Amino acid sequence: MPTIIFLLQDVPQLYGAERVTLDLVQALGERMQVQLWVIGEQRLGPAPGALSQEAERRGIITHRFPVRGRFSLRLVRELRSRLKHIQDPILHTVGYKAHLHALVAARGLCPAVTTIHGWLVRPEWKERFYEWLEIRALRHDRAVICLSRYYEERLLGCGVKRERLHVIPTGLDSASLPGREEIRKQPPDPFTLLLMGRLSWEKNHMLLLRAVQRLHREGQSIRVILAGEGPERAAIERFIAESDLSDIVRFVGHQPVADLMPLAHALVLCSRIENLPLSILEAMAWGRPVVATAVGGVPDLVVDGETGFLTPPDNEEALAMALAQLSEDGSLVRRLGQAGRERIEREFSLSRCVECHEEIYRGLQVEGGR
Repeated sequence: MPTIIFLLQDVPQLYGAERVTLDLVQALGERMQVQLWVIGEQRLGPAPGALSQEAERRGIITHRFPVRGRFSLRLVRELRSRLKHIQDPILHTVGYKAHLHALVAARGLCPAVTTIHGWLVRPEWKERFYEWLEIRALRHDRAVICLSRYYEERLLGCGVKRERLHVIPTGLDSASLPGREEIRKQPPDPFTLLLMGRLSWEKNHMLLLRAVQRLHREGQSIRVILAGEGPERAAIERFIAESDLSDIVRFVGHQPVADLMPLAHALVLCSRIENLPLSILEAMAWGRPVVATAVGGVPDLVVDGETGFLTPPDNEEALAMALAQLSEDGSLVRRLGQAGRERIEREFSLSRCVECHEEIYRGLQVEGGR
């Protein structure tokens, strides 16, 4: 088997893409040779970021490359030098910065693979420019991995060849799933919703708040927990204060999932765009129904009426109706939550995810030996 080198940018805060990549690196490392290389931008400070720290905590051997600027020719040279001393390497990237450096560094040396965790489609010109760059870079990868059918179609439309495109959903480690007795425990009333995600434009927190405001005026007793931080916090706080929701909505910042799920009856996600949200997978693992906007890869996870409810994007009325239906029927909450847990165990395991990656790597090794 080849040696798989994962290349990512270090980050000040772990989000879904970094967490599931570390899970994958750790699981693959039990079956084959795997290394983790991390790009450390000096503008974020000299100290290791959250990704490097978590990798160290897990016992994953990591090499960190300090860099200055957005693109570093020095980094390209360092990557090439290291790759030349590794037998049968495959360079696997996550994130546009790692991806662009890897394609230049790996040229003529080894296959390059990338995983697309989704573009944010924010209105800022910089975000759109990075997306434009990565779309063009994708045509040069030997394999492109995405997590959902939505991104499969989008990448095909961007010019990625079908034979190089692979859909591999995120998988959860069965050993780390909460026990059955644990997930059967329901939090006390009132009915409480949890939204886990960065306080940013694409997560569209205002949609949830408007729906809850509507239900509050109708006499519904509902509470909301917002877990996360981000640039939209001030605007969200202002809306809460102006809408008389201060006693209903609580901010908790970044908290472990195991501390949040016991507090909530259901997860809500009202994003403008998503790939395959880890928060939904985690909620289903905890036996919590999910109410989410039907965007991106969300319909690959949430089966409408079976494991939760899907609502049209930016439709306040439809979201409020789905939330009201759950808040008024405890047996429905339990039934949908149980179905979600069973779906996770059946279709979204980490072992299955690892096997799919191994198959891609073996195929690239065979191609290289021709």
